[in-house]
Amino acid sequence: MTRQTPTTVLLQGGLDLATPAIAVKPGVAIGGYNYEPVESGYRRIGGFERYDGRPAPSEASYSILRFTNGSTEIGAGVAVEGGTSGGSAIAVLDAVLESGSYGGGDAAGYVVLLVMPTSQPFTDGEDLKVSSVKVAEADGTNVTRDAENDTLDRTYLKAAADYARSRIAAPIGSGPIRGVVAFTDNQNYSGLFAFRDNAGETACDMFFDGIGTGWAPITLLNLLPFTNGNQPSGSFDEGDTITGGTSSATAIILKVVLQSGAWDGTGVGYFVVSNPAGTFTAETITTSGASASISGPPTAITFPPGGTYRFVAHNFLGTTGTKRLYGVNGVGRAFEFFEGFSNTPVVVPIRVEGLTDAQDKPIHIEEFSEHLFLFYRNGAIRVSSIGEPTVFNGTTGAAELGFGTEIRDVIVANTALVVFGDTKIAYITGTDATNWQVLEITDDSGASVDSAQMVDTPYYFDGRAIRRLSTTEALGGWKMGSVASQIQKFWEVKSRAFVTVVGSYRVRARDHYVLLLSDKSGVVTYLGRKRAEAMPIVLPFQASAIYSGDDLGRERVFLGAEDGFVYEMDAGRSFDGAEVDYLLVLGFISVGGAYRNNRWHKVRIGLEALDPVVTLAQSAEFSYASDQGAPGIETALEVSGGGARWDVGNWNEFYWSLPEVAEGESDIDGLGYNIGISLYGEADFEPSHILNWMTLFTTPRRQQG
Repeated sequence: MTRQTPTTVLLQGGLDLATPAIAVKPGVAIGGYNYEPVESGYRRIGGFERYDGRPAPSEASYSILRFTNGSTEIGAGVAVEGGTSGGSAIAVLDAVLESGSYGGGDAAGYVVLLVMPTSQPFTDGEDLKVSSVKVAEADGTNVTRDAENDTLDRTYLKAAADYARSRIAAPIGSGPIRGVVAFTDNQNYSGLFAFRDNAGETACDMFFDGIGTGWAPITLLNLLPFTNGNQPSGSFDEGDTITGGTSSATAIILKVVLQSGAWDGTGVGYFVVSNPAGTFTAETITTSGASASISGPPTAITFPPGGTYRFVAHNFLGTTGTKRLYGVNGVGRAFEFFEGFSNTPVVVPIRVEGLTDAQDKPIHIEEFSEHLFLFYRNGAIRVSSIGEPTVFNGTTGAAELGFGTEIRDVIVANTALVVFGDTKIAYITGTDATNWQVLEITDDSGASVDSAQMVDTPYYFDGRAIRRLSTTEALGGWKMGSVASQIQKFWEVKSRAFVTVVGSYRVRARDHYVLLLSDKSGVVTYLGRKRAEAMPIVLPFQASAIYSGDDLGRERVFLGAEDGFVYEMDAGRSFDGAEVDYLLVLGFISVGGAYRNNRWHKVRIGLEALDPVVTLAQSAEFSYASDQGAPGIETALEVSGGGARWDVGNWNEFYWSLPEVAEGESDIDGLGYNIGISLYGEADFEPSHILNWMTLFTTPRRQQG
């Protein structure tokens, strides 16, 4: 009997649609979706789950509480209360009856309860109540993850996650999420913020993740313009109460913006005020030692409906607790957000001098050299006074620059501010209004909207390919290069279908640059090797807003969606409760020469898995899937794994009794001069796995003539 020969191939290299089939390197993919290249192979993309600040479905667990003397069945979704302990938990499934009957008052069994970070334990023997009515007695204390076997454990975990998911809501309103951003200033309003049009589409509302209570709307305040600002013996300060000289109306100052003039009677600007009492008229308003003139009562601050929100956070004052968030939406004025006097959230419209409401609609925003830059559709760039992000007065250092074409994206790269237009790329250097320069990189190509990300250098998509800008002493200081050209055919297909880029983000932990497209697909590009590797992904929702960063304490990615929900990416074991569908088609592999026939006996896959169950199957085709080879074969892979090393793995995320390295194996029994392996599956409650290597077992046959 001829001995089988093993041939091992590392699974890496990403998708290659350019290299001729005979030259595709072993382990490189020629098709597939929802696998992404990583350092150790191909990773099935993580799940995602809806978010509103409350405990996530992936944080949900379960406990089992046994009961006796039951008189009423505890159904799924019912809140169970402890008569003595004060404990309370939701039943995620109908109680399991093991003996007795409810009618006889002697029912005994157990109930599966939701466990969240704030859950309280029950005590042995206490009354169990539903709506304050006793229904049973506790038979012991509730024990976390105490299922009899792995199958029940997964069933109960999934039920707990599903119930937690059902409680998470979208921000109230209509239409897509128009903006999402994390902002941390170490005060009460540090967290995630979302923007969505109201139900009548008459304005856009701002929401905060509510400190664990769901999306909470931010109440916008009032704007009060003034002239003749004068501070001869006092000042207008945040927290001061202003009083109308004629009306005696009052309001509290939350923000003071001096746009022009000085506090000598020529000051012109506006206040953001709260708690107006009475009705202001055209009159003089005062505080102790300061005065100004107003033309009437304050007006409500609102965000117009529509638009796309983009943000930058910066501390222009440089002191503790003065970091602030700045945003634009393309349909209204730019704005500043911070937590003001008496813990009040404050939104400040930024009114650029010389522009009317109809003109002042910036679409992009960035901070550079301690100035706030606002970018407009017509290519105009407005620069604030240094250290004064709400002041755009030429006498105090503000400036206006011209770009000459529609602006698509901006990014700070080292000591320059790179500006991407539709047909032009340039960069801005300088430190203030005396030395700003707009220097052209190219005038024959541009970038797709929101496609630029700063990695080691800027990466962007130009409508045809992913590009990389790198510094050089020639060519004006920058040069452009193509990235992941092996998937060029993918971009050509998308272009013919009029699919466009809707945004991008970076995942630093995995060296990923991600582009999201207008057909719910995307491309993940791994930048950790000399040659970039790219793979497509497919999501069940259309992204409309993107945040990625570590403002919430660790790197996280949130996507706002057309359906009005905010989703956290790479979280949970499913696509928000639905199945994750995944496919990897590997290039054809030869053993012993390009056209030597082999008997292909079996395939063994090495993978990293955090769960003993990995849903994975394989199919094999031979001799380029021609009629000269054996017919394709489909089989399931039996995978065992999910273990880890004692001092490396995270507790409760792997199984001590299982091998550290997972392997899956299946028989092939085919004949041909090469083999193409496809790996695929769909699962609604499995963590990601990483495919590391593949070993093929063969015996040689005659040379193909």
